[in-house]
Amino acid sequence: MRRRTFLIVSVVLVGLAAGLPVNLVHGQGRPGGTGAGAGRANPRTGVITGRVVNAKGLAVPQAFITALIPKPEDSRGFQFFSAQLGALTNDRGEYRLEGLGAGEFYVVAVPHNTMTDAAGRPSRAGYANTFHPAAVSHANATRVAVKPGLPAVANITLVPAPLSTVSGVVIAESGAPAGNVRLRIAHGDGLFGLDSRSFTIGADGRFAIHGLQPGTYHLRFVATAWPPARGEIPMLSGATVVVAGQDINNVRVVPIHMVRATGRVIVAAADRAALKHADVRVGASPIDFDGNPGPQQPGVLSANMTFEFKTWPSVGKLRVSFATPGWTVASITRNGVDINGRPVTFSEGKVVSGIEITLRRQK
Repeated sequence: MRRRTFLIVSVVLVGLAAGLPVNLVHGQGRPGGTGAGAGRANPRTGVITGRVVNAKGLAVPQAFITALIPKPEDSRGFQFFSAQLGALTNDRGEYRLEGLGAGEFYVVAVPHNTMTDAAGRPSRAGYANTFHPAAVSHANATRVAVKPGLPAVANITLVPAPLSTVSGVVIAESGAPAGNVRLRIAHGDGLFGLDSRSFTIGADGRFAIHGLQPGTYHLRFVATAWPPARGEIPMLSGATVVVAGQDINNVRVVPIHMVRATGRVIVAAADRAALKHADVRVGASPIDFDGNPGPQQPGVLSANMTFEFKTWPSVGKLRVSFATPGWTVASITRNGVDINGRPVTFSEGKVVSGIEITLRRQK
């Protein structure tokens, strides 16, 4: 079978790891060393080293560390350098990040707070996600300048924070509680795909996760094989919570279903014979991949010039790709309204129809 390379002509550009699913645990490097695959993923020679301590100067082990690229034009102000770049601090609080290029970076520590105290009660005091040198936001952080061959130092003092418990029940596709399964929890707030963890829940489908610092968390239960085979839609349940120092109870992790979208493609009559419909794919990409459940399902243009695709519930943008060059998108409308490069809301249970894509043959 001939391999086809698709050229995307109406697409949202995202960071390297923006679309990674939540149950892939990235950056779990050896304590004090580079993250898994960090050196292999990028041959550059920039290095950041440092130590993570608390306000008393005591070392904090097992904190996850990574570097982020400043991106002022982005709503979050940064993006991944790599989902595989990361390290865990050792018993002395030390870490080392390798494989960076020259430039300026934010360095962030994501603490693994103790879930329970010595008496087995939920932990109530711990540390917040902290940017170098001691900030809970990148806006107040100090960037770290990296030069090839010359290690940069970024020591971090963790900011104290109240810890919370998130509890609830996981619901399977059948509508019944999903018992004795793995529930995965991933960070949001621009850290999606980094430092995810998973927990086995009880036979009744109920869970309680303690020791969570403030932030956004995406909870996922995947009932089918992961990663899914090409073209298959995974069965999964999910929920998103925002922790802000208070417990969150009665969370329902419920099935998530893809949204169907339909439409047609228009080309000039003189160019119709030149268009190979099977070479055209139509789909959508979320504007924000934070919490994205899994791979998208673009559709192939049919011989009658109609298409259908599926995407996860989100706010996204349409994209069109071609296996062969020579075509460009002239316009994309929905019910007569221009949506080319503009956000479209894909809501679960609602079909997005009335899409018309006009293609122009390049001369």
